[in-house]
Amino acid sequence: PVHRSLPLTLPPPLSFPPRSPHTRAPAAMADPAAPPDVAVRFSCVCDTKYGQQLLLSAACSALGDFNPDQAVQMEYQHPSTWVAHVNVPFHSRTAPLRYRYLLLDKSSSTPALSWESGVER
Repeated sequence: PVHRSLPLTLPPPLSFPPRSPHTRAPAAMADPAAPPDVAVRFSCVCDTKYGQQLLLSAACSALGDFNPDQAVQMEYQHPSTWVAHVNVPFHSRTAPLRYRYLLLDKSSSTPALSWESGVER
């Protein structure tokens, strides 16, 4: 696919608040020493045309490690709103999750992939 930057107007980046020491870990964890995953809902308003798909990639394996081939496909919910629900590993209490949106355009004979312009969110 062809890669290019796309000027998208999107919401500000996510950051996770510190976890309370009184919060209990989920009962079904495989490794009690491992931190739990965090359920994250990504929502983006983006005008698209028929044949276009919004994707999401971030600096973690659950979101493809910024590899477009491993990016998470977002679901189109209603006019211009795309949503993805992902369980993200909780690596650090202070580090924000760096992510970017991608637009996959399959409307022509040659699919084109466009990364969100600017720095990661």
